[in-house]
Amino acid sequence: MRTTRGHRSAAVLVTAVVLALVGALLPSSAQAAPTTGNDVLRGVRCAAYGHSFRQVQPGSDSVPSRMYPSMVRDSLGADPELWSNETISGASTAQILARARSTWNRGDYGVVSYLGNQNDVGRHVPEATFTAKVRAFIDWVRGTGPFPPTIVVVLDTPSTSKGYAWYPSPPTDADVVRYNRSLRSVVSEYPKDRSVVVADAFTGWDKATMIGPDGQHPNDVGQAHITDAITSALSVVRPREGQNVLTPAPSVSYDSFNRPDMITGLGKDLHGRSSSTVGGVKYGISGGRAYRASSGSVRESAATVDTKKRAVDISLTMTTISSKGAGPVWRLSSAKDYFVLDVHGSGTGNAKVYKRVNGRFVQIGKALSREVKPGSTVRVRADGAKIKTYVDGPAVYSSVDSFNGSATRGGIWITDTRARFDDLVVR
Repeated sequence: MRTTRGHRSAAVLVTAVVLALVGALLPSSAQAAPTTGNDVLRGVRCAAYGHSFRQVQPGSDSVPSRMYPSMVRDSLGADPELWSNETISGASTAQILARARSTWNRGDYGVVSYLGNQNDVGRHVPEATFTAKVRAFIDWVRGTGPFPPTIVVVLDTPSTSKGYAWYPSPPTDADVVRYNRSLRSVVSEYPKDRSVVVADAFTGWDKATMIGPDGQHPNDVGQAHITDAITSALSVVRPREGQNVLTPAPSVSYDSFNRPDMITGLGKDLHGRSSSTVGGVKYGISGGRAYRASSGSVRESAATVDTKKRAVDISLTMTTISSKGAGPVWRLSSAKDYFVLDVHGSGTGNAKVYKRVNGRFVQIGKALSREVKPGSTVRVRADGAKIKTYVDGPAVYSSVDSFNGSATRGGIWITDTRARFDDLVVR
């Protein structure tokens, strides 16, 4: 996946600073419904870091019925056993960083949120110090491996004059805007792969309806607003290694195809593995994308790795869709026996699941209910006889077929030289 720096992120996802989830009640009888969560993140590990907006403030007249971290968790469908609220009342970003260093294992997968600059604003921490601590927080959570989590950095909200008066030298709305601008600047330094994203809780913030009586902390409506900002920011996240943990096991193969152009093969993936091809044609890399480099005399061909597992989980991004067919292949045992998700052309119905039995293609069920477009991420999960496919997050197809159940190879399948793939993950 390309960045503005001219290189591709080694992998994915996501390091989203998941601050919190609020699904709050409006003053009226209607309930504020946060944005629908991204199904890609269902079952994900989720942690929230920040100041007291994630905590009940007894004695402050600010006691919301729900807090945004748990609301975000529920909206995403995150794993409740892997969820943690690591917020600290009154914390500065320096204290939030210390908390992360003591509670977050570098290299862990998941979604992490940061909402924490209000106390830095109120205490007038120098912006250079503030941004250095934010950068250190992101770097700690991301770790040094190729598969970072998703981090969501939340732009903080303004207080009323009563709320600002909690600080000896009261700040102003303009100070909040300035520090939020610094947050955007820090996020812009990271790869443009949606592994570090901004959640804008500042825009649309209404002091009259979203702040509790203490003038600073969010009420139910405010908590819901923050939750919606976070889940909206996460709606763009795609399934990539380090982010989605529906299948917690590490990937067998992850390939960003971030290598020099070649026409003699795909080279080695980020795990140092090479793929094997069937069909007698060559695969290559062009512009950081995998493709079929030669037409050959055989229409169907595949490049696969051996997962050593009967259950398989494959995802890839289809950057260019051909008119003839390409997609993920699984349970391949020979050039004539496998399953494939054949994507070609455009419009609803342009993707179908087939099994190939001794060279003969047999469609399994109906076409996918959602169009696969250029840039879409498709995912296939096959466990036993059950097969499910996903397009840009949601599941759009399911079927049952036990053919070739003992075969363990999976990868990409291409019928011409036009199709292009990116970010292949095979579990």
